[in-house]
Amino acid sequence: MNTLKVLLVRPHTVIKNEKVDAPLGLAILGAIAQDLGHAVSIIDLNFEQLPSDKNVFDVVGVTGVSRQKEEIMTVARQFPHATVVVGGCWATYLTEEVLQEKSITYVCVGEGELWWKQFLLNYPKAPLSERLPLKDLDAVPFPAWNLVPNLPRYGRLSIWTSRGCPFMCNFCSVHNYFSRDWRCRSPASVVQEIKRDVALFKVKHFIIVDDNPTLDPVRFQEICEGISGLGIKLRFDADAGLRVDRLPDSLLYAMKHAGFRRIQINPESGVQRVLTEVIHKNLDISKLFHVAEYARSIGLDVDACFIIGFPKETMEEVKVTIETAHQLRKLGCNAYVGNAVPNPKTSLYEESKREGYLRFGDEELAKLNAFGDKERTIHCLSSPFWKPEDIIQLHLAECKTDRRSSVKRLAFTRRGLKKLLREPMSIWRYL
Repeated sequence: MNTLKVLLVRPHTVIKNEKVDAPLGLAILGAIAQDLGHAVSIIDLNFEQLPSDKNVFDVVGVTGVSRQKEEIMTVARQFPHATVVVGGCWATYLTEEVLQEKSITYVCVGEGELWWKQFLLNYPKAPLSERLPLKDLDAVPFPAWNLVPNLPRYGRLSIWTSRGCPFMCNFCSVHNYFSRDWRCRSPASVVQEIKRDVALFKVKHFIIVDDNPTLDPVRFQEICEGISGLGIKLRFDADAGLRVDRLPDSLLYAMKHAGFRRIQINPESGVQRVLTEVIHKNLDISKLFHVAEYARSIGLDVDACFIIGFPKETMEEVKVTIETAHQLRKLGCNAYVGNAVPNPKTSLYEESKREGYLRFGDEELAKLNAFGDKERTIHCLSSPFWKPEDIIQLHLAECKTDRRSSVKRLAFTRRGLKKLLREPMSIWRYL
């Protein structure tokens, strides 16, 4: 097999004030290509420019979401002599749209590791399958962080411990990417990767990026206990949105002891009917306040995310959800209240389109500034129970309230003051 020159590219981020983490997916694909003997480069366009000599690459891989599609196509067009592969959310959710771009040779749908390996092994022949789901997650190589330029600038490294989600939340599209088949890595594999990263890359701050890392609480507690057993002071964040019905006290305690400082929980609504009949989240909301109170009592920061503006949600239920967010803030939690977004290939999108609640056509939806920023100015859904502009007004008011409460916690708590002294620019995330 000939040695290929492979370039992997990440476009600019699309979310205002978003912290840019090191490109985990590209680092894993880079490890696969490297293991096969190929010469690999990774470029993050948030920090670097594309190489000046674009004719030396045999394969160019680009990943991104639909809001990055213009930049993805711009990148692809600059490599007319290379085989250009596009993966990520845009390729997975809007595959036909991606294939209309002539500069793109192949599209990788969903999880890319097995497809990518098959593609490289058979190059230059066409891949045999457009989608190959992973079963044995321990078989995936650790990310090749050595390929990422200036790794320390990211501050932390991402790590995943599981994939997939068995639940049926109507607004979520993750099952189209990772399937509803929840699969997990062994605790030993996760701990080994962390130990390697600390030793090779001198990193001591990690973010868990799974959609459901604590689906099996016993397994995740074993991971935490394994991390504690390393005897190294580490820091962890869990940003994916943990289910409160999968967070027993023993697990929260183990997470704190392992180095977790902050967790994110996603109750979505403060109303059980909305959770059960509207969103189909199948979550017992009665567990919310116990989890928040216990987590705060042992020193964990808690972020909670809610969603308002579902077509079959009443205005009274919207107000209950907002009041639930207020109560969590009184406990010292952050509470973000977003508006429902009908992403493509979700049941919320399909139901809203079928029942006449979708206010815009597909092309208009793609152009609207509604899919990514935390503060949105347009609500794409309608309802017999409320006006879209009322939902946006409530959403923006809650964003302002959450920012104020976050700043107060930074300014008037010992831990907050320490953070401001250590990271003075962090204040801008809340303003």
